[in-house]
Amino acid sequence: MTDMMWQLITLVLLFAGMYFLLIAPQRQKEREQQKFVKELQKGDEVVTIGGVIGVIEKMNDERVTLRTGDKTVIEFQRAAVVGKINQKKEEKK
Repeated sequence: MTDMMWQLITLVLLFAGMYFLLIAPQRQKEREQQKFVKELQKGDEVVTIGGVIGVIEKMNDERVTLRTGDKTVIEFQRAAVVGKINQKKEEKK
């Protein structure tokens, strides 16, 4: 009976450790990405998952239109935007 209890306790501790080391940090990253995407504004210089850099021209709930060159305009899913280019400049000030 005691051996079985120790095995159960070990198993529970193993799953708890996996949760705190793997699942919880991933959920935090997802929340931060969702918050970042919600805070995007027209005129922000951003980079997409594919490495495309552009300035936000238009936005709606699902899509973002980026100006990437003089006359080049590309439409992306809002979730494809992963970072701001001018964010680092603002943080230094």
